[in-house]
Amino acid sequence: TVNINMDVNPGIMAMTFAVAYDSTVLTCIKNEKNECDYNKGLFNDYTVVDHPELGYVSFVNCEQSNKKYVGLIFSINFEIKGTAKPGFYPITIKNIRPEVYGNSLIGCFADWRGNTITATVTNGGVTVGKNPCDTNGDDEFDANDLVYMRKELFTYISGEFEQSLDVNKDGKFNLIDLVYIKKQFAKL
Repeated sequence: TVNINMDVNPGIMAMTFAVAYDSTVLTCIKNEKNECDYNKGLFNDYTVVDHPELGYVSFVNCEQSNKKYVGLIFSINFEIKGTAKPGFYPITIKNIRPEVYGNSLIGCFADWRGNTITATVTNGGVTVGKNPCDTNGDDEFDANDLVYMRKELFTYISGEFEQSLDVNKDGKFNLIDLVYIKKQFAKL
């Protein structure tokens, strides 16, 4: 979950911006309507739409009057793809029309008089660790991990085992780990 917060608010009636993310690493989780799953914050009248082909989620808001809310604007629920490599992946706030305005936030926030408000943004990101389904230690989760786990499960009797084989982290290495990794592989 990525939270979009506002710390200082002089009185905003409307805002529109994009939350940019690496769509090769993250997937916006979809709700039952197949829309980007998000949690509402303090503001009421807004739309959130995922554009994975462009690598951003758009946010458009227009209240009835200036609001001076401070805190959570909204939060987006992402899932890290099984093919993600370990590393840091930035999540940034930028103009909803980056192809026209670049990364500038000019014109993205306004009060009820139509005055634009300059925003100061602190961007963040997501750190992806080693994929727990990388059982063979090559820093990739692929069919080779399934083959490796099957081979190890076939020869395993009891006692000591490689911790990388306990993919569901229950302290055991057994058939349940193979089921878990197979389900994760199906999501790729």
